[in-house]
Amino acid sequence: MHARFFVDKRSFLGNKILITDKELIHQITKVLRLKIGQQIILLDNSGFEYLVNLEKIGKQIEGDVLEKKNNENEPIKKIIICQSLLRGDKLEMVFKFCTNLGVNGFRPFISQRSIIKEINPNRIQRCQKIIKESAEQSGRAILPPLNKLMSFEEIIDFLKDQQGLKLIAWEEEKEKKLADFKKLIKENKEIYLMIGPAGGFSAAEVAQAKAHGFFSFSLGPLIFRSEIAGLITSAIILN
Repeated sequence: MHARFFVDKRSFLGNKILITDKELIHQITKVLRLKIGQQIILLDNSGFEYLVNLEKIGKQIEGDVLEKKNNENEPIKKIIICQSLLRGDKLEMVFKFCTNLGVNGFRPFISQRSIIKEINPNRIQRCQKIIKESAEQSGRAILPPLNKLMSFEEIIDFLKDQQGLKLIAWEEEKEKKLADFKKLIKENKEIYLMIGPAGGFSAAEVAQAKAHGFFSFSLGPLIFRSEIAGLITSAIILN
């Protein structure tokens, strides 16, 4: 199995490839210890993947593109996880495993019961790196974007004009389960999935979301942790 790496589109010079990113060069030469004549797969975040033969390895890496083809691993149905900020590595867990699963994008937000109220630039960079590595590992060809942090009101206002099915997970929902939206899920190619913090959403927040086109649902009698609720729901939707 070939190692897979996302690279800047500017790395492609016709049928030639030029890698100057120091971190990627270190990974190829020092971690994987690849040699001239060996092959890797490069991704330009467009849906294509390129089989590349390594020709020169040094302070920069040069290679020849042997094959270009469409990657067919991306799910047809697009799921965008709208995730309330979480403590420590829990948010990173969401990005890592939901990217592995095939989620199309992430929109973090701050809700009423969010304990964490901000995310610093260094953590954003770390989360973007986790998304990139997870996409490479799982055979994807498109990086799920990590959008800017919003307040609950901002994200509801933004999403009200977006096409697609909008769902909000709420443990207090007594009537509707995810299965009740099977028909709507099948009919919509794009789904926005809103997941609350550890303390869940307030009734007022759910009412506001419903007023802007969201449907609330329950995952059943058991209460799932916030960091796995989106993963479980996405897995059900995609399968």
